[in-house]
Amino acid sequence: MHPTIAGYITNVKPSAPNHLVYVGKVVRTHPTIGTIVYRIQNGYEIDELHDVAITSPTNGQILQYDSATSLWKNVTPSSGGLTVGTTAITSGTAGRVLFEDATNKLNESANFYWDNTNSRLSIGQGSSPGARLDIASPGALSTDLAFRVRNSANTQNSFQIDGLGQGRIKSTSYVPKFSIGYDWFGSDRDAFIFTQSVQNSRGQAWTFNAGYNGSFEGLEISNDLTGNDKGQFTIQLNNFCFGTRMLNSDTGTAERRVLRIANGVAPTTSKVDEFKFYSADIVTGNAAPHFRTEAGDIIKLYKETTAVSASTFVANASLIANDTATFDGYTIGQVVKALRNIGILA
Repeated sequence: MHPTIAGYITNVKPSAPNHLVYVGKVVRTHPTIGTIVYRIQNGYEIDELHDVAITSPTNGQILQYDSATSLWKNVTPSSGGLTVGTTAITSGTAGRVLFEDATNKLNESANFYWDNTNSRLSIGQGSSPGARLDIASPGALSTDLAFRVRNSANTQNSFQIDGLGQGRIKSTSYVPKFSIGYDWFGSDRDAFIFTQSVQNSRGQAWTFNAGYNGSFEGLEISNDLTGNDKGQFTIQLNNFCFGTRMLNSDTGTAERRVLRIANGVAPTTSKVDEFKFYSADIVTGNAAPHFRTEAGDIIKLYKETTAVSASTFVANASLIANDTATFDGYTIGQVVKALRNIGILA
């Protein structure tokens, strides 16, 4: 039957939603005495099929096969879409991370892989990542960034590593501070600290500390390019200090090109082919350089006062203080020779 003209028949099969009514079969075509063998069929609804059971259908339902009854039944699909641990993926490679591509389709890539056995993520490193996060840096090594962290304003990289392995940490703070720390029985400790304290048109002042735990007990290196005397730096290791310029609250003076060593514990042993240099008091309040030689001798360098005790004088037979006379066992000639040997006399 024609789907839109009542009483007409057509040789064109109607398509849904028009109803298909089969009239019969033309057995003879003729202008006046054509013959049609009528065999009326009213068409079929989907629920009239022998293996389909539809009950009270509603909008949005789908047909789902029920293997227990061998029937296709109308069901309401799950609103959650994919179900973890249940929804099967009919194509793809196990381990590859799924994502939505530029055509809004579910896709995957060999460069984005999750090793679920070892809990490792590979970005560009194939299906066998060697670390928790394993990243390969393709492209130009000097310009391609393998990893970066942007600031909240998305205006600069706070941390980045390029393909050459070169890293950079950048702060938007005028006086930035960076530290690497560790946990000390539940207490945060800084193992390394870099601090920029001042910056002006002349340059920067910065400090690097190692072994810092609230009170300085390690290595400190500081540099000051902000003053008139540029290129000033200080190195401090515990109580050992060396620098081209130092401003210290404990001295109250501006020191330049100074090596400063605090009193320590005097060495009691020597090592082969070495000497030891340290500071110790000659008397209380008068610290001076001390050297321990490989042979264990202690040499002190300081200015003696007139209050020093006199040496023991042993006169010769003539009782005259000449080269044969001794002072604490040494002749004047031996004293002069010793001074020349250590370079004090030319």
